Amino acid sequence: MQKRNATFLSVCLAACFTTASAAGAVVYSENFDDAAFFDSVFIPAGEVYAHNDRIGWANTGIGYIKDAAGWTFANGAYLAMQEGTADHALWLNEIGPGATKTIDGLTVGQQYEISFLQWGDDFTNSSFTGNLDVDGTTILSYDYTVKAFGTADPVTRTAHFTATRTTATLIFGASSGGASPIIDGLRVSSVPLPPALPLFAAAMVGLRRRNKKAQAKA
Repeated sequence: MQKRNATFLSVCLAACFTTASAAGAVVYSENFDDAAFFDSVFIPAGEVYAHNDRIGWANTGIGYIKDAAGWTFANGAYLAMQEGTADHALWLNEIGPGATKTIDGLTVGQQYEISFLQWGDDFTNSSFTGNLDVDGTTILSYDYTVKAFGTADPVTRTAHFTATRTTATLIFGASSGGASPIIDGLRVSSVPLPPALPLFAAAMVGLRRRNKKAQAKA
């Protein structure tokens, strides 16, 4: 009996951890393209000669950013703007916490994934350390070195946290360096359980009942 039980558990566990999970539901996203974020032009596109290629757009301007859509900005945060389009990105131009947003609608105990596109703005071979905090705890710290002119070299960053309440406060910033993070395409998604996990739980209940019956007959 014990040998059969062990074999049964092994099969169930293998199913749980080898079955690919489906993509989680997106609970929040932001690309900073909303006109509400734009205040006024800081540096016209034709004058941002040192930043155009690294930001990844052919003709880039820098704008002052306004608090909007629940976001608050500090420490020299700006908008990077592709001239003639509505394509914008968040430019964290100073060391410190630069952008804060509280999201809601979370489920307590649920794990979530935060993903965003990140690159840098300053002179070739400059570097920085970027940070992402959730509710005051750093869940992601990353190093980045700016590439040569003409190569934006964006990186997708991901981090995970487990909700302890129905809201979470995200803080994006930089802790060191001569360059600055540029952030776009932010997304917060729930992380689903492996599809086989509920089956495993049900199997465990059934196995426990079968063992009780076997013990009763004995």
